[in-house]
Amino acid sequence: MIAWGRSALWDTVPKKTLALAVVVYATTSGEIWLNANGSQYYAALVTVLILCEPTSGLSRHRAWTYRALLAVNGLNGTLSALIAPLYWLKAWRTGQREAVVQAVLLTAAGLVQFAAILTAGLLQVGRTDVATLPALGMIVGIKGLIMPFDLATAHHVYEIVCDDVAEGRFDAAGYAFLAMAALLLSALTYRLRSTPAVYLPAAFALLIVAASEFGLGGEGHYALMHVFSGSRYFFAPAAILLLALLAAVCPGAAWRGSAASFVALALVVMALLNGGEWFYRAAVAGSDFAPWRAEVARWRADPTYRPEIWPPGWRLELGPPER
Repeated sequence: MIAWGRSALWDTVPKKTLALAVVVYATTSGEIWLNANGSQYYAALVTVLILCEPTSGLSRHRAWTYRALLAVNGLNGTLSALIAPLYWLKAWRTGQREAVVQAVLLTAAGLVQFAAILTAGLLQVGRTDVATLPALGMIVGIKGLIMPFDLATAHHVYEIVCDDVAEGRFDAAGYAFLAMAALLLSALTYRLRSTPAVYLPAAFALLIVAASEFGLGGEGHYALMHVFSGSRYFFAPAAILLLALLAAVCPGAAWRGSAASFVALALVVMALLNGGEWFYRAAVAGSDFAPWRAEVARWRADPTYRPEIWPPGWRLELGPPER
C-alpha cells in the first residue's frame, strides 16, 4: 500500500522510505506473525492505509483492488470493521461515489463478521469483560504512548503500576494518561485537518480502545499493561500513531520548521531508534531461533521429524517430502 500507493502522505521516495520504516519498526513485539491469528492486525493497518488514499481519479484496476481488500479485510476480523465509521466520514466530506462504495463494502463485510460472531456464540467471557477507565488509561499510556518510543521506560512504568494496582492507587495515573492521549490526538487531528492523514488519530483511538477492552488480558485486563503481553494487539495502533506523527512533521507543501514539526520529527526518530533496536534484538540477534537449515536437513533425512520453529517449543508438521 505504501510502496505503490498514491496518497500525498507517501508520494515521494523519501516519504515512502520513512513510512515503510515506521511500519516495520512500529512494534517491539515478536508476536506479530503473518498467519491466520495475526493477519487481522495487518488487515486493519491496510484498511487504514486505504482510508488515506484518494478516491478520485482511480484506475479501474486500482479501484477494484481497494474494494477487494476492504471486503476481505472486513471479513478477516473485527478490527477492520471498526474503521467503517471513518470511511463514512470520508464519504460525507468528499462526496465522491468511490468513497461511498468503499464505505458500503467495509460496512457490509463488518456486519457479516459481527453476525457470524453472535450466531456462533464466540463472545467469550474473557473478551466481553471490559477494563475500567483507569485500567484503560494505563494500557493506552504504556502500550500506546510510551512503548513505541522507549520500551525500557514503558517497562519501568509497568513495574511501578504493579505496586499501585495492588494498593488501588493508580486511578489518577490512568485518568492522566487518557487526558494526555486526548490532547495528543486532538492536536494531531487539528494539525492534519487539511491532509489525507486527518483520519489517523481517530483510527488510532478506535483500535487501541478495542485492543485494550477486548484483548485477552486476564482479570481487569491488567496483564495488557505488561510490555510483552498481548503486544500483537497494539501493532496497528502504534504504526498508525507514528504515521500520523510522520505526516505532522510537514503537513503542508513545504517544510516550515515550526516547533510542532520539530517535536513530531523528534518523536518519529525516537520511535525508529527504539523499534530498530528491539527489532535487531528480537529478529537478528535473538538466540532462541531454531537453526532452520539444520531442522530442514533433519526432516529430509527423517520425514517423520517435526522441525522446530519459533517461538521455542513449537514444531511444524510437514509430512513426507513430495517426489
